[in-house]
Amino acid sequence: MKKHTLSNLSLLMVLFLAIGFSACKKEDTTEPTPDPIPVVNQYEPWTQAEIDLIMSGEADEPMRILVTSNEEDSLFLTKQTIPIEPDANDPILIRLRERMIKTMIDGGGVGIAGPQVGISRALFWCKRFDLEDKPFQFIINPKILFYSVKMITFLYDGCLSIPDYTGPTATRRHSSIFVEYYTQDGIKEQNILEGTSSSNFTAVCFQHEYDHLQGILFPERLNVP
Repeated sequence: MKKHTLSNLSLLMVLFLAIGFSACKKEDTTEPTPDPIPVVNQYEPWTQAEIDLIMSGEADEPMRILVTSNEEDSLFLTKQTIPIEPDANDPILIRLRERMIKTMIDGGGVGIAGPQVGISRALFWCKRFDLEDKPFQFIINPKILFYSVKMITFLYDGCLSIPDYTGPTATRRHSSIFVEYYTQDGIKEQNILEGTSSSNFTAVCFQHEYDHLQGILFPERLNVP
């Protein structure tokens, strides 16, 4: 009887230890639930200075074009821009878009970038010579994903921010580019842009305005032997 009792007790202890060890082992190897990753807005909001400048005039009122002959303007024009949220309902963005195209048309241009009106944001207007009726298109947060290997010399480059320029205007450009951007409706698009002739230079126009967003002016692209 005593021997039988000890045997049952030993068996119970073994089972208890096994169950306890198993529970401890499971607890030790269970990974804690990770905290949720916070959602961060990748776009910096408008600054008060930007809002004041953009909203200082009505939609049909042109903005002052920065020029390289002004030292402060010149320094601003060589800064790299930052993205802006492509919100189709943003009244600040809408006003800027409207005032920029008025500024461009009054200046006789076929493109104008944010920095040229004092707004260091990644956006510009560009004439689409490759489309029917040759419309102007508002481009937001553009990226050039691929450049063609083929290069061309474009003879007619120019810039509203360098109005008194009298030097050579032949620049070295890629004959075609694969681009990505947001439209004024907040829709992301991808396109292959071509056109490097005097009557259709969409690819050149896009590259010129894109350069502005990187702080690059067209004289840096001159095709100098």
